[in-house]
Amino acid sequence: MRLALLAFVGLLAAAPGALAEDDAAASVSVALENLDGPLRARISVEGKVSYVPDGTLLHISLQVDGPQRPVEAGFFRVTVRGGRYGGSHEWKDQTFAPVVYRTEVQLAMEVQNPSVKRFLARELGYPGDHVAVISVAQNVIGTEEERSAFQVRTLRTLREFQQRTVALHGELVDKLQALPAEDPGFAAFEASFEPRALQLQESLKTLKLTRVVWVDAAVFSALEQRIFQLNWCVHKHKEGDRTVHSKLAAAADHLRQVLDDIDERLPAGAAAGGGR
Repeated sequence: MRLALLAFVGLLAAAPGALAEDDAAASVSVALENLDGPLRARISVEGKVSYVPDGTLLHISLQVDGPQRPVEAGFFRVTVRGGRYGGSHEWKDQTFAPVVYRTEVQLAMEVQNPSVKRFLARELGYPGDHVAVISVAQNVIGTEEERSAFQVRTLRTLREFQQRTVALHGELVDKLQALPAEDPGFAAFEASFEPRALQLQESLKTLKLTRVVWVDAAVFSALEQRIFQLNWCVHKHKEGDRTVHSKLAAAADHLRQVLDDIDERLPAGAAAGGGR
């Protein structure tokens, strides 16, 4: 059994000098599917672009809008033949979350072969570093209520990871202030601290790998970096590195920023709870 998700066709106006087919010189149709089996997600793309020569390479980019900037879920390349192109990409053990996806079909001059570059420069006036967006399509997965509920669950879960990271951070600060590196008690602390930090990091990574992409990919990345930094500080304290305390202070600031970002986007009273 497979679940085919809503697909929309994206059109862009004709490029300079282009000969339009039907209503537009370029168009794309995109389908996103969640599948049974080890290959869990697939994007399929079919499109046309009438004004570029055979052999033109197109970059297919699947994106979601993050809080600050778009997040790329994945990409692949296709080749234009007879004004048409198509292809697909699959993800193993990952599914599409209920969010709004955007697919961009891009033409980058720097990856084209010399004859295609000459044509595009002569006929369309593209400079050597030009990147053109050929077509855009939007795929909406889930209802508005499902997408909203998923986002709240995600933010709650990430908030829990942030709080667990803060607890580890506070524990580490206390131990570094109380125990010099050569103290046998610090070695015992290190032996217990590192596995717990790595377990937290692995749990966060496991969650991240359940979906093709997360709107909050930047939050996942920030938390992963902070957990890694805690282990780095343990090892550096043992080596007598004097920058450890400033690094821990910076980590505390970053963790506060993560919490502020999460809480600003959570509905009032929705901080408790979790889930996927």
